[in-house]
Amino acid sequence: MSQRIVGVVGIAVVGVAAVGVLAPVAVADAGDVLAPGVECGAIALQCRNDTGQTYRIDWTATCAYVNSGVPAIEVPEQTWIGPHSLIELGVGVNDAYCPPQTWSTPDNLNQVDNGGVNGARYSRAVVDSSHTPAPALPWSSGTGSAG
Repeated sequence: MSQRIVGVVGIAVVGVAAVGVLAPVAVADAGDVLAPGVECGAIALQCRNDTGQTYRIDWTATCAYVNSGVPAIEVPEQTWIGPHSLIELGVGVNDAYCPPQTWSTPDNLNQVDNGGVNGARYSRAVVDSSHTPAPALPWSSGTGSAG
């Protein structure tokens, strides 16, 4: 009986240790810290600014074209985020842009695929109030305006 308890406790300890080792990896993948208080997520395509200053985010969008079959392309982008704000990045949202792609099939000539941002690579965040910041998401504590 005591051997079973020792075995169960041993398995539990290994399980807790594994969670402790894997949890930091999940947190590290959640976003890139570009400056103290400024973080952007690669999966959620959102940026958060917990500072009192407006920042310019320099990033590269991966534009995907699912309708046309055109290969994905990378487009350099810049987005401004106001103090204490959370913003979303996407085509037509907060300065993000994927150039439309045109293709033709025998049935449909000159189809247009406007693409969509399905990934991002962030390079830096710089204090910069030279541009109007992007509108903050409604649940953000910021206003999205320069302050």
